[in-house]
Amino acid sequence: MEFNKKLDEDINNLINKLTGFEKMYHMMRIVDPKRKRVLDIKKNRLDTMDSYCYKFWEQDRICENCISMRAYNENNTFFKMEYTNSNIYMVTAIPVEVGGQTIVIELLNNVTDSMLIGDGNYENNRVVNSLIKNINEIAVTDSLTSVYGRRYINEKLPAELIISSVKEKPLSIILIDLDNFKDINDSLGHLAGDAVLKDIAEILKGCIRSKDDWAARYGGDEFIICLPNTDNKTAKQIAERVRSSIENKEFKYNGKAINITASFGVCTNTEDNFTTIEQFIESADKKLYSSKRHGKNKVL
Repeated sequence: MEFNKKLDEDINNLINKLTGFEKMYHMMRIVDPKRKRVLDIKKNRLDTMDSYCYKFWEQDRICENCISMRAYNENNTFFKMEYTNSNIYMVTAIPVEVGGQTIVIELLNNVTDSMLIGDGNYENNRVVNSLIKNINEIAVTDSLTSVYGRRYINEKLPAELIISSVKEKPLSIILIDLDNFKDINDSLGHLAGDAVLKDIAEILKGCIRSKDDWAARYGGDEFIICLPNTDNKTAKQIAERVRSSIENKEFKYNGKAINITASFGVCTNTEDNFTTIEQFIESADKKLYSSKRHGKNKVL
């Protein structure tokens, strides 16, 4: 069994572009949902979806919520958690066009050791599957600010980097840190700080441009904006719009006016050809702290 021979060269080129990302994932597959075929990149093995998926997920049918079919049908990147053989996997599906046809890059990470589902007892398959199903139905948002949370960043940003590399399009991120945020917590209390964080999140959501852009809370008073298919100049313009909006906003808590600014680090993958998320974020982080050192309330 072979992929369409006209696709062979394009698929080989795609595999070459994915080389270097292999260490980031437990498994990398190229899925052709229309013809129900799958290529295990690491094992260099081609099989049918039903045969391959049945064996791996230990089911007698294709999953009802097949993430690759959804990515293929909706032409968007999706991720979910799945469970098999006492292991929990985070699965990401990325649609790409190859040879005029859409196929899906499927990435699997074994996250069993880094997540606690229920009481941590994974022997009861029925209970764990039920818990994971419920988790997949819950939006991956930060509970305080209602933008995406750290789990979304950890799964979505690597996928965005791979999409950027495969499609040879720029990917920019904006790392944001509020200036002197601790002073608000110390003087007005943590509830006041929480109120400011919620308003900051609303500003971020108002400044991103389309369904492809997204904002998330990175942690504490840090946020990140991801801008697919965006060059560095445009990303800095967006960051400047956010900076100005925060500076000119009068935040309020219990009738008290609060003014705050933020510092920004903007990074684009085409500048240094990053192959890991750690390198990408570290570069943005260095620019952010350079902004801090040069007086804060700046975009660098």
